Amino acid sequence: MRPVEIEKDIANAISEILDESQFMVGLVVKGTQPNQKIELLIDGDDGVTIDNCGNVSRSLYRKLDEIGYSAEAFALEVSSPGIGHPLVSKRQFRSKVGRKLKLTMNDASEIVGELLSVDDQQIGFNSFIKKGNKVQYNELTVPFDAIAKAQEQISFK
Repeated sequence: MRPVEIEKDIANAISEILDESQFMVGLVVKGTQPNQKIELLIDGDDGVTIDNCGNVSRSLYRKLDEIGYSAEAFALEVSSPGIGHPLVSKRQFRSKVGRKLKLTMNDASEIVGELLSVDDQQIGFNSFIKKGNKVQYNELTVPFDAIAKAQEQISFK
């Protein structure tokens, strides 16, 4: 099974498995048979639980078996993107409204703040810069095409 071939088959299968509130974020196929590893990242509008990942994994194994892939030929890992994974779709941004993000811009500058809003072209963002004991806030509109990378930040409020 070639990586490109199985990626296409998984993408087709996963579109039938996930409900409308869930979506695929990433797919990586590593190695060759019989030691091939498939890493699938899923997310949801309201997040993803370990039970969601388990259900998707079982359904995907069944679906791949139906189309001729032997479960012994690969290891499948289904998980949600953790806090360290960058946001890769506008849909992920929508689920993070109200959360703290770090944006790395195309010019390599970084902005930290709260995601206020999301539309098809841009985000509303309240950046904050700590200067001594004071925090300076600045409300911005940031086009998606100006963002090189976005990651959720842990907030201990």
